[in-house]
Amino acid sequence: MKRNRILFVILLTVYIVGTLLCRFYFGDGMDYESYTAGWLFRRSFMYTWLIMAVFLLINKPFAATFTTIGCFLGMVVGDITGSMIIDYRLARIENLVNAGQIVDEDTIYFAQTHYGILPIWFIFIIAMIVVGLVLDYKVSEGK
Repeated sequence: MKRNRILFVILLTVYIVGTLLCRFYFGDGMDYESYTAGWLFRRSFMYTWLIMAVFLLINKPFAATFTTIGCFLGMVVGDITGSMIIDYRLARIENLVNAGQIVDEDTIYFAQTHYGILPIWFIFIIAMIVVGLVLDYKVSEGK
């Protein structure tokens, strides 16, 4: 149980540092603005830190660790992938405009929609939680 307390402090520290980084470096209007990081910061990381704490309370340290890893790794993957989708769509619109076609505002708005949170981040974090639960099961089965 002491190991879970130490892990809780470590993972909570990761969330606190992540919160500060998202607020001061990747938030809205910052030099390195990140849509995904800003969105997750405003929503307290969708309370994944609470999920992590619950996993530690029920003695699932791998699930807790992978929840934390999934949250932040999913944020990076979601932001990169979401930005790539936006860039691709805007390039297509630019090609249409250069070809002389008229593009309506709805099409432009849709092209600027960022898919870094749902489903990319959400699917990524769920997958990491599943991996953590499987590892917890394997370790407990081996005892």
